[in-house]
Amino acid sequence: MMVAPATEVVDGRDGMMHPTTARDEDGITEGRDMAIVRRSADYGALQRVIDASYRSTGRVSRLDLIIQCEAADLPGDLIEIVTLLPPGTYTRQQLCDQLNSSLAGHGWGLVYGTVE
Repeated sequence: MMVAPATEVVDGRDGMMHPTTARDEDGITEGRDMAIVRRSADYGALQRVIDASYRSTGRVSRLDLIIQCEAADLPGDLIEIVTLLPPGTYTRQQLCDQLNSSLAGHGWGLVYGTVE
């Protein structure tokens, strides 16, 4: 007996194909062959720090970002992601690429969100 594949949809943010997922009012995401993931209360917090960091400048240093994340009282998981950055200064695109790579590698993208 053949089983129909999961319905595929195009995610508007990255243009990639992803299995269909559903979110309920509690922020639980589930889909075919996918574990249930609950969004953190801190979902999007790193994005807010990034937005504030680049409001008045085109480059941000790793140290400045760590200080801003600690001042914003981000959870330890997100502080860890930021401290994994190599020392240096970053354009917004460079920083977001680095952070999103680490978030994906730790499996925290659905929990805390990615950054743009």
